This record gives sequence, structure tokens and C-alpha cells, in this order.
Amino acid sequence: MHIDNLIEMRNLTWGYPESAILLFNHYNFSLKKGEFCVIMGKSGTGKSTLARILTGEKSVGEKMVYHKHEDISKYSDEEMQTYRRKMGIIFQDYKLIEYMTVKENIIYPLVLYGVGESIIDAKYQKLQQKYNISHLEDLPVKFLSA
Repeated sequence: MHIDNLIEMRNLTWGYPESAILLFNHYNFSLKKGEFCVIMGKSGTGKSTLARILTGEKSVGEKMVYHKHEDISKYSDEEMQTYRRKMGIIFQDYKLIEYMTVKENIIYPLVLYGVGESIIDAKYQKLQQKYNISHLEDLPVKFLSA
């Protein structure tokens, strides 16, 4: 295990029970603080499964996925929530709530996690300035184009 790794997956060997083919065969992965990763591939090759394993949504057993050198399978529910809050995953079939505005869609995960209103406002203001989206904030997302 490298000391700089923020997230590390070691020797993951896993496949769907109904399939004789392993989706991951002694797969290793690491990510250092400040890095980001893009996972691309054909449908059915394990991209979403890998994301669910990395976030702890799909359990694969002990000593497979580590965050800051700690086995995430040992995390309490509260520790797992904290860990997941620090990740950002965008799936190819991302889901926006069409009847909500741009701003409401952006802040929705924070509302679900019970983050305070002042913190939500501060985070939104930073994003709004960084991406210059103030003119879009009240627009329902169903009117956005790709």
C-alpha cells in the first residue's frame, strides 16, 4: 500500500454469481489526493459495478477497498456516509429531476444529507461563480440542452 493513496483497491476478484466469467480478476486501482479518474467502456463491462464497489454501495468482502489505509468494509454507517460525501461520481445516465430548477438539482444531495442551509448557500455560491450559472439557476432543467 502506497502512503499517498487516498483510495486503493487491492486484488479485487469478483463476478456475478450467474456468470462463469469474472468481471474483475485480481484488479488493482489507486487514487491519490487531488487526482481524478474517468472510467469508460462498453455497456456491461463493469463501470457502474466498479463505482458501486468504490463507494461501498456493493460489498465485496474485507481487505479489498481502502480509504486512507482503512478497510471500508469496517466502516460504520456514519463513517460510510462521511466517506461517500467526499466522492463525486457522474454516471453516463445521470438523472436530473426535471421538474426542479438548476439550483434545486445542484443542492438536492446536500439537502438529503441534512447539510445546513448556510453551508448549502455558501457551496452553491462558489459553484455559481466558478461555472457562471447565475442566469440558469431558476430555469427548470427540462429546458436545458446537452
